[in-house]
Amino acid sequence: MVQPKEVVVFDVDGTLREDAFLELLVEAFIEKGFFNHKTAEDYMKEKMVWRQGGPYQSYVDALIQVFKKGISGVSYEGALKVAQEIIDDKSHRYYRFSKALLEKAKTKGSYTILLSHSPQFIITLLGGDLGVDKAVGTKYIVSDGLFTGEREVETGYDKGEKLKKVLKESGIKISKIQNLVCVGDSVPDYEMFRLANHAVLICPTANLRKLVRESMSNSSQSTPTFWRIMEAKSVVEVDGVEVENIDEYISQILTA
Repeated sequence: MVQPKEVVVFDVDGTLREDAFLELLVEAFIEKGFFNHKTAEDYMKEKMVWRQGGPYQSYVDALIQVFKKGISGVSYEGALKVAQEIIDDKSHRYYRFSKALLEKAKTKGSYTILLSHSPQFIITLLGGDLGVDKAVGTKYIVSDGLFTGEREVETGYDKGEKLKKVLKESGIKISKIQNLVCVGDSVPDYEMFRLANHAVLICPTANLRKLVRESMSNSSQSTPTFWRIMEAKSVVEVDGVEVENIDEYISQILTA
């Protein structure tokens, strides 16, 4: 493929959209009877801990384990049908800044990537719906049309290594990218931020904000240009300032 000048990478859950696809899948599978009663109980227990102030990342870790146990024996075709219903449900809100950044990147001809820990089968559908160049999620193994409950071995939560692998497999030399933009919201996104020219933080978690502050205070460490975006209903703030014209800021991020 032709080496792109600009690559824009989006985390999905909590970054592109407010909700998490893994959570939506678990709840839909419970509702449709794909997951047994014990799996449903485990999920509700973990969700309650998080709702009562538990760490979000601990909730995500627990959610992955619940999904792995529950998905074993579930039909791939059945899961795909549920995933398509979730994608087609337009009541779930995209963040304005993230969606506008994606649309502008596509219009410019930038190479766009979704990089998520949610299951590959729903991220593939989302990528097709949004019209991105590459959509990468976590691959759950299917045998004889049924999920085994196992995942393909990957690089854990380090999205920096995962991004390098995706770029290499796509024939893109990271050293030749003039402007690499990475968009995320939580600690697992931090390592890909370190590769970027522009790192866009969408409603970032407290732990991610702490990591970014530490990296910015370390003068010996090369850092990207950080942009902190906060959204609540129709209000968008960029680095603590409420803004009306988000295109003005997007043009400063998509510079290639």
